[in-house]
Amino acid sequence: MARYEAALRTPVIWCAELPTDDGPVEKVEIEFEGRTFVWHHGIVDEAAVGAGFGADQFRCPVLTVIYSTADERREAAHSARRLLSAISHHHRVPISIEFEGGSGFNKHLDHPILLHEGQRPSHVIQTVSALVVVADHRLGLVLALEREARAANSALYEFLAFFNALDAAFDGENGELDSFVNTLLESESLPEEKSGSTTWSHYLRERLRNAVAHAIRHEGRPLLNPDDIDDLTALRNASRHLDRALRVRVSERWPGGVTTKGARSEAKPHIAAPPWGDYSADRSTTTPTP
Repeated sequence: MARYEAALRTPVIWCAELPTDDGPVEKVEIEFEGRTFVWHHGIVDEAAVGAGFGADQFRCPVLTVIYSTADERREAAHSARRLLSAISHHHRVPISIEFEGGSGFNKHLDHPILLHEGQRPSHVIQTVSALVVVADHRLGLVLALEREARAANSALYEFLAFFNALDAAFDGENGELDSFVNTLLESESLPEEKSGSTTWSHYLRERLRNAVAHAIRHEGRPLLNPDDIDDLTALRNASRHLDRALRVRVSERWPGGVTTKGARSEAKPHIAAPPWGDYSADRSTTTPTP
């Protein structure tokens, strides 16, 4: 018996009830695809703080799951990614794996071995005991691409991943995707562009998607420059439209595609000093998948 561990970069913090002032839950057990995963809450790096690096030095959360054989480890790692994609979709939060590995611990609630610098948690969500995703490989691809978009640190790749996720949700049928986008966004004003786009589908595909995919194009075709503020603004605005379009499409094609079951967590965790500071003014809750 061994344990797969994945250090995560995400602003997510789990709490037993919302709203709450009791601090985060130290460990959350989540049933998914027949496995029991444990989300270990990130901790303050006491050594770094003691060395004078400040109180914001934070170790990222770690996701773990027990496995028995090398083949099972590989599938556990795949399942972990699918779980993270489901959480990312359901709560609309960025989650990425910083690095991963195995440990000799065979008790699933043991503290993780992996330690990695993390980000200050800011997105509070309520604990769940299980997530269920509709068994459809195409939905799995859509959720994986959506997580890539939410976790991207680049406006170009955020847009491209959202576009690819929507494309996958339509099985690559450009005509259906274009008609859907034009109908959904018909009340939105098209950005003023020199590309001559008259529809949202043409603007998103020709002005942005194709320009992201091809750095050099034939004369007269629009280009994108990552150092151009106007181009970056256009990409970010378009990503918000694609995010909305993707959620509508997923809810229509896969009703109940991602569902959760009730909370299960350690009772009354002991946390001497909440590592997040005072978030009473800006804590956010989330809306379940439509």
